Amino acid sequence: MNSSKFFNRCGICAIYDFINNGVHGVKIAGRDLTLQKKIKDIELVQEAIDLAQHSKSKKEYQEKAIRLFEKYKGYSCRKNYCYYTGIFDEP
Repeated sequence: MNSSKFFNRCGICAIYDFINNGVHGVKIAGRDLTLQKKIKDIELVQEAIDLAQHSKSKKEYQEKAIRLFEKYKGYSCRKNYCYYTGIFDEP
């Protein structure tokens, strides 16, 4: 697999479900990324966790998570970037 495509993958849309199902840790892939990119990914995940903890519903969180992805990544959230594509399959 092309590593540049792999590291464009994202899973922040699932963080709300992780928190509400007792998951207390996640792995952030990218040990070969630059330090700046690692820090940016950590900041993205931390902000996503904060959003999930303060969102009233999964739908509210996912709408915010999509905007958060775009803010950090600089391009639109799409199904082919997602580890957990369920967000795109829901009505």
